[in-house]
Amino acid sequence: MRKLALAAGAAAAVLLSSGALAANPSIVVGNDILIPNTPNQTVQLMVTGGTQVAGLDLNVEIASGGTVNGGTNGPKITGVNLTSGTIFAGNNSGQQDFTAFPTQAYEGSIITSSGSVAASGLLASLTIDTTGFTGQSFSLQLGGFSNGAVSGNTDFATPDPNGNPIPANITNGHVVATLQGDANLDGNVNSADLQVLLFNLNKTGTNWSSGDFNADGQTNSADLQILLFNLNRSVTISADPALSASAVPEPLAAGLLLPALALLCSRRRK
Repeated sequence: MRKLALAAGAAAAVLLSSGALAANPSIVVGNDILIPNTPNQTVQLMVTGGTQVAGLDLNVEIASGGTVNGGTNGPKITGVNLTSGTIFAGNNSGQQDFTAFPTQAYEGSIITSSGSVAASGLLASLTIDTTGFTGQSFSLQLGGFSNGAVSGNTDFATPDPNGNPIPANITNGHVVATLQGDANLDGNVNSADLQVLLFNLNKTGTNWSSGDFNADGQTNSADLQILLFNLNRSVTISADPALSASAVPEPLAAGLLLPALALLCSRRRK
């Protein structure tokens, strides 16, 4: 991991003397559920705490960095934004990417052009491609990983004379390529998704959130078949790719199946 080289300034003495650097920034990665087999999806990373920082060294790993790093194959990071809309938006000297895209193990950095910024708000936006993955959960880590040639912790830089890093309090999470049929992206295919599909049945100009699971621009019997195939299945959020399918149907969902099929037949006859 690279140490950010920062110049000392007048702000450093003020911050250090005021004790503004006492608390560490906190990052809770969370569980980000994405559409399967789809590029250009965004995951936002937030930071809280308000600590004054003068730079960031961002380390991100999906599925332990991929097979090349001793992990498993998983969704790819195809872009990282550390500037637009982030805490560094109005005060930075440019973003540096030390990793080539696409990748499952990213490192990049940014420093302020002068002084410091408060570590509170949007820290970074990741662009992720889930092509080739559905119904799987993968670890999404910003710190505490060490495998093969890749190790890292996301941390911040102080504006002090030595440029000592400020470790972040990180709660790692997951990125989930959900199941086809999961219209509301909650990781489950159930009666709620079926209701969404029925409301939009035989409509055109629809998308994933309105029941178009095969991306052909319409919600129809093909999408209903996709949903029924995965009905009552859910994605298990775990450190390794996993898919859990419940064998017990939900009473409400089971009760809706026959009316759904009857409605479909009725509309097709019309």
